[in-house]
Amino acid sequence: MPENISYNPQNKTEDRDIYVSVQDKKGVWSQPINLGKKINTEMDEVSPFLAADGRTLYFGSNGRPGYGSTDIFMSKRKGSGWTDWTEPVNLGPEINTASFDAYYTIPASANYAYMTSTANESGKNDIVRIKLPQAIKPDPVLLVLGNTLNAKTKKPVRADIIFEDLTTNEEAGEAISDPATGSYRITLADGKHYGIRAEAKGFLSVNENMELAPITEYTEVRKDLYLMPIEEGESILLNNVFFEQGKPILKPQSFPELDRLAQILEENPSIKIELQGHTDNVGNKVALQELSENRVMAVRTYLVNKGVKKDRITGKGFGPNKPIAPNDTEENRQRNRRVEFQITKK
Repeated sequence: MPENISYNPQNKTEDRDIYVSVQDKKGVWSQPINLGKKINTEMDEVSPFLAADGRTLYFGSNGRPGYGSTDIFMSKRKGSGWTDWTEPVNLGPEINTASFDAYYTIPASANYAYMTSTANESGKNDIVRIKLPQAIKPDPVLLVLGNTLNAKTKKPVRADIIFEDLTTNEEAGEAISDPATGSYRITLADGKHYGIRAEAKGFLSVNENMELAPITEYTEVRKDLYLMPIEEGESILLNNVFFEQGKPILKPQSFPELDRLAQILEENPSIKIELQGHTDNVGNKVALQELSENRVMAVRTYLVNKGVKKDRITGKGFGPNKPIAPNDTEENRQRNRRVEFQITKK
């Protein structure tokens, strides 16, 4: 959930304090929340910076013992609230000087920090870069980055990108790609299975999934997303549709993607689609053909129950007859076990 941390220079009972405002799912910001007496003193707390881990706070203070007029301190948030923090730690004489030090920021990689200081000044304040020791780094984060591109032309597309935790079906974060380059980046919790949805006007939403392994150090994962323009004849793979093993029964993890497909059809009432089911080649061909047909019917029934008219959805099962990869490894067989849809009318 997005948050905005700032200091309030208008506090009438104390000098400047640090506050946080939290944005809800509707984009509404909460009233400012004072971070409490563990962070704020009777003097000035300024230049707050929350690291990419969402827990480690760096800020300037002249209300605590230090080396100069204002020093930089670090504290870690406890739990999910905003008023329970560890005891702030002075970053020490390797960072703080006998002068004013504040405005400490670090990138997601946390290799270097940037700050301003009046020590050894060229003017009133200098910008300084510092290589960070491990002891004062925030927790490591996983950065997902890539580009959103037109699947046919490979040109950049501005898109809204939403990440969902497939275990809880809750939104885990969102990003907006740059219209000039299509680039985006977002930090996500490691050790989870995510669904990724990219949306852009005039394009079908792209839905993919990604499992992120646990990490012990800063990690970058690249994920380019290709959006298909809405045109007759285009086929779209439903990446996040899952069935029980060997059965035509949808798993609950499939519902968010199928709900979005129903929404696309609602927003584009002239579109008609053909659902297409496929299997790998392991087993009896007749049984595999029947399984692919029944899985298509399960998806069609779900969409109809969501309000899509029956005459807008046809379906075919192809069994193992149209593989997109050799059936020589489990990974390739998994790719062949799929449901996709083709636009038959725009």
